[in-house]
Amino acid sequence: MASKITISLTLISVLAVCSCDKSTTPGPRELTMLGTFDYSGYIHEISVQDQFVYLAVDDSGMAIIDAVEPESPSLASFYHTPYGVSDIFIYGDYAYLACGSVGLIILNISDPYNPAYIGSYPPPESPNSWIYAVYVKDGHLYLGPGEGGLEIFDISNPENPIFLSRLQNLMGISQIYVSQNIAYIVSFDLFDSSYLLLVDVSDHNNPDSTGIFYLGWTGARRVQVSGNHAFFSSYNHPGLAVLDISDPSSPTLLDEFDTPGTVMDIFIAGENRYVGMNAYVADGDSGLQIVNILFPRNPSIITSYDISGFASLVFQENEYIYLVNWDTGLMIFRYAPRIVH
Repeated sequence: MASKITISLTLISVLAVCSCDKSTTPGPRELTMLGTFDYSGYIHEISVQDQFVYLAVDDSGMAIIDAVEPESPSLASFYHTPYGVSDIFIYGDYAYLACGSVGLIILNISDPYNPAYIGSYPPPESPNSWIYAVYVKDGHLYLGPGEGGLEIFDISNPENPIFLSRLQNLMGISQIYVSQNIAYIVSFDLFDSSYLLLVDVSDHNNPDSTGIFYLGWTGARRVQVSGNHAFFSSYNHPGLAVLDISDPSSPTLLDEFDTPGTVMDIFIAGENRYVGMNAYVADGDSGLQIVNILFPRNPSIITSYDISGFASLVFQENEYIYLVNWDTGLMIFRYAPRIVH
């Protein structure tokens, strides 16, 4: 009898605690638009670190936006480049800028209000080799010249990148994403047909092509990877393509998920305390879409935010979502649990 009384008292205590904490119980996630930063020029790329937003703009350089107060973002600085910036990767205190015929430019951004030039790397000596894409992971930099093959560098000393290898005979490279030991490369041929190339980079001195998937449409835009699945978007393809990449030598199409608009960009951050298994989608004239990808064979839209304009780029950091509107510039959202009182 004593044990039953003890259990009952324990249960009553737990219920009492739950009742006391009810006022701070997190409810469903709520998508709220917080602030905007007007920019009338064309924005090619976006990256975010510690609530500073890095924008590749027009043909003139990189704008750094201070969004620490997301309701009132402001311009921190602007770095002018001799050629337009097509891609940006932020890694620690450094920004790596893909600048077309100029090559790679490296900046120290430890003070975002005063970015400082520390070095550059020219494209390969080829008339068609413009630097279009850059990616950094675990102290290695992956560079994508338009028709020069994948290049890999050791950047343990960012001021002195050390060239390690080049994988030749690749088609044009427009984007690079690295996960585990595989580089996923968005590529195009002379007819602008798009491919996803999978390259084994476990040995940085000897990268090896391992698989290819012909996407069958033009205007390839973005690939993001989560677990054994790759998610792909294209300018000229309306939805979100889902690929099974569990066997890197033989990627296969699982699904093509249609969104209300045209998928221009996607961002997948992975699962953490802020984020479930979601894809954040810049969906053209249908604004921002948040898609549940927990079950990749059956994606579903969780919530959306319609905008007046055209959503072209998206980035997510912690509970904030950063959306580029072609017509007006940067929009900042908060996507976090609502507190139920």
